[in-house]
Amino acid sequence: MFRTSLAPKRLVTYSAFALLTISLAFSSCKKEDDPEIPITPPVVTNAYSFPMTDGSYWVYQQERTDSDGVVVQAGAIDSLYVEGDTVIGATTYKKIRTITSSGSQFFPAQGLAICRDSAGYMVGPLGSYIDFYNFTDTLNYHDYSGMINAWYFMRHRDSSVTVPAGTFTTIDYEGHLYATDPNYPWSTLRHTHQVFADGVGKIVDILYFYSSPDYIQRRLIRYHIQ
Repeated sequence: MFRTSLAPKRLVTYSAFALLTISLAFSSCKKEDDPEIPITPPVVTNAYSFPMTDGSYWVYQQERTDSDGVVVQAGAIDSLYVEGDTVIGATTYKKIRTITSSGSQFFPAQGLAICRDSAGYMVGPLGSYIDFYNFTDTLNYHDYSGMINAWYFMRHRDSSVTVPAGTFTTIDYEGHLYATDPNYPWSTLRHTHQVFADGVGKIVDILYFYSSPDYIQRRLIRYHIQ
């Protein structure tokens, strides 16, 4: 099981993929009238696929764990589903709707991500995407309000991960987050994880609050691919 990791009193959610949040690290919740920036992601083979068929859905159980990975609270149930299409400019995108139940610590009550598939990549309306097939380079960097410096990598290629929905072969979009306050009371290096399974989507989210040593994780309990 992956160690949990989260963020500041705003939740440190990494980049993009609020998507599947399928959180795909694309927090690509953009307005439908935002202009698209043309991009050409690399063409990949043996690509991980992230289903976006209308009617597909994913349901997650939240847990709070301590720094040793012991579950101290099981809580909200979150769901995610493909709502349909929207057109931005001349490009058709899928709408991915997130609904969180009372007590959720991940996202607002409802969220909307807009994305499309491009040669095996999930692409947002402003051209953002994560290189799921690059296990060598730093894929992203963020400075969170001067409190945290964060670097993101693709890790744990083809790892076997078990969640309530089953056991899957996965990849992990892993964040390395460094607190810049020398008096930060917990480890100055913490980690976040977004774990994806081929043909399924996101099966695990692991985040943390800057103000707490605990972690919040969301694990897939059931799903349906239309």
